Amino acid sequence: MASDRLILGQVGSLFNDQLTSDIQFNCTNDLSSKSVLFFVHKNILAAGSDVFRTMFYGKLPQKNPVDLPDADEESLHDFLLFFYTGKCSLTTENVVCILYLARKYIVPFLAKKCFDYLDANFKLENVFVLLQLAFHFEGNELEKKCWQFIDKNTKEAIATEGFSEINQATLLQLVKREPLNIDEVTLYKAIVNWSEAECLRKEMKVNDKNKRDVMGNIIYHIRFASMSHSEFTLNVSEESAILTQAEKIFFHDHFGGANKKSKVWNMSRRDKERDLLCRWGHVAALRRSHRHPERFRVSASRCDSSGH
Repeated sequence: MASDRLILGQVGSLFNDQLTSDIQFNCTNDLSSKSVLFFVHKNILAAGSDVFRTMFYGKLPQKNPVDLPDADEESLHDFLLFFYTGKCSLTTENVVCILYLARKYIVPFLAKKCFDYLDANFKLENVFVLLQLAFHFEGNELEKKCWQFIDKNTKEAIATEGFSEINQATLLQLVKREPLNIDEVTLYKAIVNWSEAECLRKEMKVNDKNKRDVMGNIIYHIRFASMSHSEFTLNVSEESAILTQAEKIFFHDHFGGANKKSKVWNMSRRDKERDLLCRWGHVAALRRSHRHPERFRVSASRCDSSGH
């Protein structure tokens, strides 16, 4: 309605108005390193945020100016303006900082706008960046979307630059996942590449010992046992000393028919591999059933009951 637009326009005109302002926010300009003041109004901010309400009208009211060293000038401007206009110009440069401010000061509608923006700009190249943002800001729907995409497009996702920049905790969650659409050798090589980047970030010498150290528990969730013997030999055993000699012997014995079990290593196949084996089992059983109908039911039930 015209009257609503008029009121919004009048309220919007109060933003950064030094004459009527009763509280100021202070931040630093990234380029000039100079202090920047924003002139705002306690009641308007308090109406949109319970955090601001407590800050300004609680038992220990905030005094002028409010220092925000963790906000840049452009993002703080757009964040504060949202309280006056209900609008926010989100960009790839400011969305993370504005989301941070929206979460910090509990402005759920603005936080949702930020998540909607991130969701609308979802693509292969930034899937790991968005995943870590979803972790940090508890964006459950965005996290779910990222994992579903990664599960389906694992090989392409880990080839992006963003994969090498994820933290250890995120990589551990990735390696633990069952339905990854990738063979274990390719995944292992990607993890080795990640460990090299992590060594550089930590200013550590890039060698096999340090690569193993930065992997931490990740190494135990790589499904070495699901590789073929030749894949393990060429890409793991002979390629590096990331695994100890005893660990290499353990897996060589397993491939040699010892059928090793372990409380440390994950010896299972991923769900994708098990599903594939199961499908092949059904096809083989179906072919046999043309000659021996009674065998199909047994074969199928084995596949189902074994969890394969």
